[in-house]
Amino acid sequence: MSIPRSQVSRDHPYICKGDPEILGFLVCSSYCNSLSWSSHVRSIHNGTNSTLVFLRRNLRRCPAELKETAYITLVRSILEYAAPVWDPHLARACDFLEKIERRSARFVKGDHRTTSSMTQMLHDLGWRDLSDRQRDLRLALLYKVVTGHVVIGPDQIGLVAADNRTRANHRFKFRAIG
Repeated sequence: MSIPRSQVSRDHPYICKGDPEILGFLVCSSYCNSLSWSSHVRSIHNGTNSTLVFLRRNLRRCPAELKETAYITLVRSILEYAAPVWDPHLARACDFLEKIERRSARFVKGDHRTTSSMTQMLHDLGWRDLSDRQRDLRLALLYKVVTGHVVIGPDQIGLVAADNRTRANHRFKFRAIG
């Protein structure tokens, strides 16, 4: 590798091929001009599914505690990464991602029978639903916005302070704008 000493800037045109990713988000889709998150949800599903297959193949005879730790570290962290931003609001997308969680519960428990109750498996493992965890992440982000822990202000996301002339109102009470 050589580093030239010249001060001349070389402008190279960058061409985006395929679906660009910025900070882990699938920004746009080359085959669809709509602003939907379906391509991002699909890529999250495919990536976590391939990771889960890898774990199933390599941790087949390991104890359940190790399987659960591997799942939480490698799969769940990807499912929950920046979820308040891209959180799927369509039931179809939510179910698409919940399938990964159900497959992971079967993997950790080692119970692949079709007669087994998924609700009972998730309860035995102590795992909450993905939608519940994403709701908590959204609330945590809202708290950070309101208290000033992030750069975004409440007015930038469509919140206006409620009328604070009465005792029932306080500085953390907001009303939504149209």
